[in-house]
Amino acid sequence: MSRILPSRQAEELHKSIIAYLSANSLPNTAAALRTELNLGEDVFDAATAKKYETLLERKWTSIMDLESRLSTLQSELDSATPSSLSRRNQDPTSWLPSKPARYTLESHQYEISCIAFHPVYSTIASGDQGSTIKIWDWELGELERTIKGHTNAITGIDYGGPKGHTLLASCSLDLTIKLWDPVDGYKNTRTLSGHDHTVSAVRFMPSGDMLVSASRDTTLRIWDVTTGYCVKTIRGHSDWVRDICPSPDESFVLSTGDDQTVRLWNISGSRSENKLVMFGHENFIECCIFAPPSSYQYLASLAGLQKPPPTSSTSEFMATGSRDKTIKLWDMRGTCFKTLIGHDNWVRALVFHPGGKYLLSVADDKALRCWDLSQDGKCVKELPNLHGHFISCLRWAPVIVKDRDRAPSNGEAGGGPPEVQIRCVIATGSVDMSLKIFARNAVASDGHLRAVIFYALCRSNTALNIVSLLHDNEEFLDILFNFGANINAVNHRSETSLHRASLCDNVHTARWLIKHGVDINHADNMGCTAVQRCTRSSSHNSLTVILESGCHTDSQANDGMTILHAAASFGDLETLRILCKASLDFVDVELQDAKGMRAIEVFNNLRHESMEEDDAARFISMNMFETLVARVKNSAHRPEICSPQVSEKSELETDEFFDAAEKLESGTVSLVNFISSLPIFGECQEGPIVDEL
Repeated sequence: MSRILPSRQAEELHKSIIAYLSANSLPNTAAALRTELNLGEDVFDAATAKKYETLLERKWTSIMDLESRLSTLQSELDSATPSSLSRRNQDPTSWLPSKPARYTLESHQYEISCIAFHPVYSTIASGDQGSTIKIWDWELGELERTIKGHTNAITGIDYGGPKGHTLLASCSLDLTIKLWDPVDGYKNTRTLSGHDHTVSAVRFMPSGDMLVSASRDTTLRIWDVTTGYCVKTIRGHSDWVRDICPSPDESFVLSTGDDQTVRLWNISGSRSENKLVMFGHENFIECCIFAPPSSYQYLASLAGLQKPPPTSSTSEFMATGSRDKTIKLWDMRGTCFKTLIGHDNWVRALVFHPGGKYLLSVADDKALRCWDLSQDGKCVKELPNLHGHFISCLRWAPVIVKDRDRAPSNGEAGGGPPEVQIRCVIATGSVDMSLKIFARNAVASDGHLRAVIFYALCRSNTALNIVSLLHDNEEFLDILFNFGANINAVNHRSETSLHRASLCDNVHTARWLIKHGVDINHADNMGCTAVQRCTRSSSHNSLTVILESGCHTDSQANDGMTILHAAASFGDLETLRILCKASLDFVDVELQDAKGMRAIEVFNNLRHESMEEDDAARFISMNMFETLVARVKNSAHRPEICSPQVSEKSELETDEFFDAAEKLESGTVSLVNFISSLPIFGECQEGPIVDEL
């Protein structure tokens, strides 16, 4: 018989069996097995027997419990394969958002005014009334960076740019448009000036070579992204232009604003022509949007047409939302063929479902409404009180276009339209300063099973990484740990699970990880330890727990920042209080960061860039920070602490794991058989994340 278990696992199994036999009054059998295995007292003493006597029963109970759950919920687990998604009514063309939000992202200090999804990555940008832009990972629910550059409120943002070089554009009350390069750390690469009043909206043309802006100076401007030159100025509105939308074929631009008109501009020629002026709203018009060709079959019926227009035409229907609380649908002739009534306050933003069947809207009544275009525009779903204040913006994650290069161009024969994949993710931003992410759940709802599936299918993060970020539940962690999850495994950014828990202040998770021997002093690729992450993200509860565990606090990150620099830049008043009460290691207060600045200089010169404080709050923070520095100066030494003893866990063979995961993904093996085919779980290897569960 060929050996199945590695030698280390086999040795642990043998010891467990011997300890089990001894504990259950079968000493002769245990002794015979010890003799055959040559396990003397030097290898298997009384302490070892005590350690292993309940291990076999615990493992057996855990496996039986998991098998029971897997068997009971097999039908739900089938949803983890693409072939069974349709059986669970998970057709992306029919998906609509539901409460609760997957994430509520909070970091802004002012009202959120605009949001935009990255066209490819799981990135979303949000701008606020305090001149700040924040970049988030919507898939993981974490803040990635904060951008400063504008000197007044951000009014609009959009991702786009030349092929292969995505940029972020932002516009502001400071009369400028700025371009930011995500590849270069969101460096401000160009500032476009020319408008004479507030720039209220900015949109990239689909090709990315041009962008169009709208302003309170009553004009629209078209800009060359490469040179930064304004190539066209469009005049016609008599008041503030609030919103704009370019057509997918770049032939037209739709605009609207305070003059209560909707204007369609033909920009395909050397001179822009005002093709249509549409009247009907009874108050300022806040938003406008072109309908996608996927909606033509439904809108044509509403408009009284016998057959829908060809999908090759990309500007046949339009929608607008107004402060008169209504949404109006328009055709290419300028006729309003439908008015949707239901909101109780100003309509702020609209988005068509990529599947074409629904129109979604948000308003100052704090509700999101879903209108079914196949049922005469009936409101089929409402999410009331979605935010605590007015909802200012709404976006749907862009579809992923596959085989784009195989599509015909300029009417050439062959090929066919490119295949698109709908991402069931929307985001809303609010005056309550929060950003909410709504997304379709791709896995079973049972928490234990979700943890196991995360473990099986996440490549660049370990399961502990994922669960530590998304949940603050020790039961999830126990399940994974019992399956042999490596407590100190790191992801592609060299972050341990403690780093991930720190980002969301998951204090129960942090405490559990420390108890089970996580390396509290491990530094990620940025050189940040978990305590530094807590300080930078104001994770108060986790910061307290990690400090109490005796972590080192004298390390410097790659940017040269010590814990004092982090507190000076990002630490709110509560963070400063916690650090003042803690027994800190010796930290050299004279150390300089990569910019050559001491912590006190960072506080005096740069704190305003990351912390919004009035004079009174800043005075209190300054006193608290000076107290912190004084306490650190009085610290004598760093206490020596023992390195955590990590129990040996078997690691999963990479090829074996990938083979099993691919079988699960393709639907050729059930999850029960998949789990039973795997040895004890270890650290997942870095690689691409599976696209669809």
